Amino acid sequence: MRRNKNATSHITGYCSGAPGIGINALNLKYDGADQIINKTIDSINNEQLLYKDILCCGNSSVVEFFIQAGMYEEARKRMSLMIQRADINGYFNLFNERLRYVYSSSLFYGVTGIAYTMLRILDPENIESVLL
Repeated sequence: MRRNKNATSHITGYCSGAPGIGINALNLKYDGADQIINKTIDSINNEQLLYKDILCCGNSSVVEFFIQAGMYEEARKRMSLMIQRADINGYFNLFNERLRYVYSSSLFYGVTGIAYTMLRILDPENIESVLL
């Protein structure tokens, strides 16, 4: 898994980290994919709740990995933590701390991706992934 030079743990996002690499391994099933999937799970579990909730590089990408891996209980737990924190704060975390009140309706960097991920949890068999 990739590391950010300033991070103490692996990058945990769709486009630049464990969930995206894990989703790739789940769907392509190449030699060594099982090891990658296990590393993805380990990396994700080392970061119980990410600061960002967005689909690109936040908790929603982790939830999507869990859904695709058939780990529905883990997906619901992560989403529940996101919702609890948003209820306390009054907003989902979309950007860094300095931009906490900035709103975005986009799929990858905004609330649309979070809402889409919530729908995926409700009916993963019929609501297809836009990440594939």
